[in-house]
This record gives sequence, structure tokens and C-alpha cells, in this order.
Amino acid sequence: MAQHQYVEMVTATPDALQGVRRNVAKYLAGHLAGAALVSVTGDVLLVVQELLSNVYKHVACHEAEIRLVPQDAAFHVCVSDQSWDLPSVREPDWDSTDGRGMFLISQIDPDWQTTITGTGKKISCTVRVPGAPPSLR
Repeated sequence: MAQHQYVEMVTATPDALQGVRRNVAKYLAGHLAGAALVSVTGDVLLVVQELLSNVYKHVACHEAEIRLVPQDAAFHVCVSDQSWDLPSVREPDWDSTDGRGMFLISQIDPDWQTTITGTGKKISCTVRVPGAPPSLR
């Protein structure tokens, strides 16, 4: 897997999400093919969309950085914003139209992390490539 990473600064608004999704999908298509591409793209897009939605809903400054780093048989996904408020996983209300983001991310990577930075926080998780050799997982 090529080791160049994807970095994009975005203004997290509903209108910006379509372009971000297109850019991330194009980046992933340069690394993967077939069933792995479909699976990983779906999970990465879900993580990015949920985290950017949280920036839009909960952070005064909607500026965020998306970073995707290929690592062995996975992609490390990070979204940084300018808030020190920490996210939490809660049992979702399945009848509600929102409030499931961190729960869904925790299903993709139970070991997701938040790191406090000098300007806010970075939320990161790992999306594994299905079918990768066990030694690379």
C-alpha cells in the first residue's frame, strides 16, 4: 500500500460534506480495489461524515482538518477541530435522527481515541482492510 497520506482543511458545513466525501472516496480508490474498496470506503466515509457533523453541531469554529494515513492493512482516520470538549459514546435513541455518531465509530474501532492538542482536539480511529493477512492486523 502506498504510504502517502491525505490531508484536507475543510469548513464543516452540510454543503461541504458532498465534496469531502468525493475527495476521500477518490483518495481511497487510489489505494484499494474491489470488495476491500467498498468496505473501507463506506467505513471511512461514515467516520469522516460523523466527525465533521459533530464539528458543525458542537464547535463554534467549523474549521477542521481531515487526515487519512495508510498503515499496513488499515487506514488511520483523524479529524482535528478547535474545541477541547470531549466526545462520548452513548446508547443511541434509534428513533432519533441524530446522536449515533460516536456509537457507530466505536463499532468500527472500539479503540478510537481523542487527543488534546494546543488548539483543540484530534479524534482518531483505525479502519481495517478486510481480508488482510492476520499478521498485518
